Amino acid sequence: THLNVRGTGFDDGYARALAAAGARISRLNASCTDLTGVGLAALANASPQLEVLDLCYAQGCARDVPAVRAAVRRHSPGLRMLGLGGFDTLNLSDLRAMLEPNRQSLTHLGIGGCTSLDASAALSLLSEACPNLTALSAHKLPGVCTAALLTLIDKCPALRSLDVYDTVPVHEVSDCGSYALVQSVGDLLASNQPARIPLKRWLALGCERVGEHLGGLPRVIEEEQAVAYW
Repeated sequence: THLNVRGTGFDDGYARALAAAGARISRLNASCTDLTGVGLAALANASPQLEVLDLCYAQGCARDVPAVRAAVRRHSPGLRMLGLGGFDTLNLSDLRAMLEPNRQSLTHLGIGGCTSLDASAALSLLSEACPNLTALSAHKLPGVCTAALLTLIDKCPALRSLDVYDTVPVHEVSDCGSYALVQSVGDLLASNQPARIPLKRWLALGCERVGEHLGGLPRVIEEEQAVAYW
């Protein structure tokens, strides 16, 4: 069963009712809902194998990282997508514990707005723990250095959707750094069709000359991230 309740009033009451009724959820999108760790545990325990777990900006879950870790552990290995955007207390140890058991299966990760993470350390972790990553949402992770981003692109050859809006500080992007970033994106686009790199994300890096370089890239750049599981 695929359950997409994003942005609704879905809460623990609904989750417990579904679990009691024997719902067998394989894909759950409970982002931007009122679900907490209690309801998540009920659904996770009732479902034989979750492949997609999107809890981005579900603040009740963000406040209960141990419950989320337990749910992920129950369904590992085998998770294909994990959404943790907005988990502002998530630390690197928690992230590692959830990623490493799913090293081979995880292809889509959301960690945008996880402001307690050491951002460059997080990208370095992804470079090693998520070799099959195809989509990453890492917006608003202040302090990411250009080198960490380039390493991620190099280590994740299947990557085709990358959201780094408001992530790399302007002072980090010199003319040389800008050119290196754009060249890496160009290689990514050329080798992973169809690629989807949101244009406004790259412009937000602060690269004044990015527009000039983008003109020669394949016309597959889109305004919004286009990878979806629904």
